[in-house]
Amino acid sequence: MAGSKDDDSDTEWTGRPQDDPRYIAAATAARQAYRAKYPPVNCWIDSVHELDLYLDGRHRARVLPDKATAHLLDDDGNVAGSFIYLRSETPFDAVEKHLGIDRVTEIRDDSNEGGGRIRPRVRGTAERSAAAFREECMPSQEAWRYIRDAIRVAEVFGIEEAAAQAWRGKMDEALNAIALNRREKALAIVRSALAGMSRVTILDWQAARVDCARAAEALTRDLVAEIAGHIDGTESTANERSGG
Repeated sequence: MAGSKDDDSDTEWTGRPQDDPRYIAAATAARQAYRAKYPPVNCWIDSVHELDLYLDGRHRARVLPDKATAHLLDDDGNVAGSFIYLRSETPFDAVEKHLGIDRVTEIRDDSNEGGGRIRPRVRGTAERSAAAFREECMPSQEAWRYIRDAIRVAEVFGIEEAAAQAWRGKMDEALNAIALNRREKALAIVRSALAGMSRVTILDWQAARVDCARAAEALTRDLVAEIAGHIDGTESTANERSGG
């Protein structure tokens, strides 16, 4: 059968070159050999579907790009905390900020093509993508953008089911709340919609779920910034009144 694995190693592979079992085996061996020779100390390792951060030789974070989720690990490698990162930031910057560390410059490409070797362009590509998003979307509009993107995904797959229609109704409510600058209400609505997505078969698709999670995170950050601004404003007024 064309493109299938055969017990005879001499059989010519007729599928995609990158799917050739012999190529995959050789690439895996090359990556393992490189890591054995140069163990990760202070570096990021990009394995396509995962990003791993090592500090002083210890595994300290794992990022799942398709879920926009970062897991922070304790000294034993257990998950100590998790958060959602936004399209306006790179996962590299987001994790480093959460850990309160300086920029980790070494990036290893652990794909079959990368062979585990250092490739700074991996981070550069992510930074350009985040910068492009920031140029087209103001911070105050970020939550709105994610909700609209989630709705577009839903429309592609159809929203005929009653549960899906209820989800769409909540998304419209959240957009209206944002338009009225009632972000606390919008956050509650988005969280409710997000909690129910696993029960909506037609919407059980990762992109829409990630957009909802990012909308909730963006709204949470908006509220935190709003509270911080209110506190700063109150303190400034108090100082002015006291002559400080």
